[in-house]
Amino acid sequence: MVPIFLVVAVTLAQATDARQYPGPERRVFEVRSRDAWPLVQARLKDLGLAVDKVDGKNQAVLTKWRRALGGGWLPEPQLPKGYVAERIRFVVFVSPFVERAHISVGSQAEATKMQTPRASALVYNVTSATPALMAEIDKAIAAAALPKFVPADPAPCSPSPQATITNPEKIPLSVFEVPYPGGDQKAGTGGTVVVEMTIPTDGAVSNLRVSGPPVGEQLEAAATGAASLLLYSPVRMGGCPVPFLMTYTVRFRR
Repeated sequence: MVPIFLVVAVTLAQATDARQYPGPERRVFEVRSRDAWPLVQARLKDLGLAVDKVDGKNQAVLTKWRRALGGGWLPEPQLPKGYVAERIRFVVFVSPFVERAHISVGSQAEATKMQTPRASALVYNVTSATPALMAEIDKAIAAAALPKFVPADPAPCSPSPQATITNPEKIPLSVFEVPYPGGDQKAGTGGTVVVEMTIPTDGAVSNLRVSGPPVGEQLEAAATGAASLLLYSPVRMGGCPVPFLMTYTVRFRR
């Protein structure tokens, strides 16, 4: 039988009416990016996280799926009642586009609903797992006692509105197929969702929100979850890196 993919719509409490879904864990370290990158790779290996894909130029890693049972450094994934996590994988990014190490840890977990064995649920950025991996990375960097990053005097860079713009480029290992949430498909909801987001100068997207009319909680959770793992080279205006607001269309695989 073909599994029915749902999305566990984990939301974060906030003061506004709009839904807010968990994003990747992010931290800035006072060491150079190029020094942190090999330490991160070594720590993933020590933790038993095998590599599925690695992009050395852009300093990004996608780990292979591993069992999500709690134990050791990885706590049991905290999911809504009735769901059991089966396996999990991580996207780890040490931005090469900034000197100080900006590190991002995102995750994708696959779970089953106990009352519906055929239903495979996807959970993005599990709030108990991504901080745990970031904490291990923090320990590895602290133990290495790397020289503290000391910024040099920045070269003047003042983009003008007439300057040439270099478009962002997606880092391929951060792009995932997004299965159509079974519940919304039965309801006849459309197969694409437009997400508005910011590409900061470090390349890890932020400030995601669904653009346009409401499309349903499952589709919103799936679209923003998949989009939150995207990584880009930053936009440059006249050679100067600048934050950039853009829209991204998530197309669901039926």
